[in-house]
Amino acid sequence: MPTVLGAFRWEIFFAPLPGVREPTDAHWIGESKGTLTVVLARGQGQGQSALTASNVALGVLRTHANDPPSALLARAHARLADTVGASALIARIRPSEERLDFSGVGRLRAMLVAPRAGALELVSGPGVLGIGRAVAPHGSVFPWTRDSLLVIASDGVVDQWDLSRVRAFARAPLAEVVRGLIEPFGRVPDDVTLMVIRES
Repeated sequence: MPTVLGAFRWEIFFAPLPGVREPTDAHWIGESKGTLTVVLARGQGQGQSALTASNVALGVLRTHANDPPSALLARAHARLADTVGASALIARIRPSEERLDFSGVGRLRAMLVAPRAGALELVSGPGVLGIGRAVAPHGSVFPWTRDSLLVIASDGVVDQWDLSRVRAFARAPLAEVVRGLIEPFGRVPDDVTLMVIRES
């Protein structure tokens, strides 16, 4: 059964790397005043150091969840300086304004699908939060409609999918979307997180 919060519902599939007890993917979804904020973070590498980086990133992004997505990622970059670094993305859905705000850094991926408009990839910028020079993430705005579907995935999934496959599930129940995007590929050698979100 999908999770329902306010005007939204979603399904999340998560599986750690086989044989690994501590996953490195971390996610959070929060709703406030009709706006939904979705966060996915991924520490670099595996093990405790990667998990720590994921949790630091997630903590920053949750604590300051009302900031613009690009500003949130810049804040996370500063806080992650003493870690192995992380990839992260933020999507904020504002149905009353028919818009989706997006910003990401690293090897995480998102797609926005609508039955009439097709599928659009939401591209994260290059780099690793916490590593190297100051990061200035780019924020983008996309149209959101009542029948839109947002698909977010970690890099255990993103090397395996394409726009045409995601587009085929534009009107499907959320559980079917998850099965259709995960099952054809079997078990990939990585942590896997897949999040699919739409309005109720």
